[in-house]
Amino acid sequence: MSPAYWTIFRWGYIAVVAKVGARSAAGVVEGLCTQRKRISKRDN
Repeated sequence: MSPAYWTIFRWGYIAVVAKVGARSAAGVVEGLCTQRKRISKRDN
């Protein structure tokens, strides 16, 4: 396995992980926002 190939593979893996992580983080934030809205609606 050549070093160049390994570097490309590693960067591709990091890119995929970052994309998935960002998506799940956005989902968590969205879930928290909807929960907070529901709670505030309940209070009002």
